[in-house]
Amino acid sequence: MLIQSLIIPWILTIFIEFIIIWSFIRENPEKLFFYSLIINSFTLPLATLTYIYFFHNFLLMEIAVFLVEIFILKIILELSYEKAVLISLMANVISARVGVLIYSLF
Repeated sequence: MLIQSLIIPWILTIFIEFIIIWSFIRENPEKLFFYSLIINSFTLPLATLTYIYFFHNFLLMEIAVFLVEIFILKIILELSYEKAVLISLMANVISARVGVLIYSLF
């Protein structure tokens, strides 16, 4: 059960955020999917640990992840700060809302 509670959100987040990134940058979907995998393999554990040990507040956790992903996206995809902020904001708002919806259903 613990594995499912960690793996399923990770997989969903990878796919959701890949779709958001790809909707902004319409090239190399395989490369963008790989970047989504790498980014979320770093930020989802960061979010979990931040929530458990520091903030225990969903909104603060999401803000922390949003800020970290801005810099990761800017560096990896060589984006302007404005575009990195927009992509990170959209990706995190949508993946968080989907996560809350799924969590509320189960």
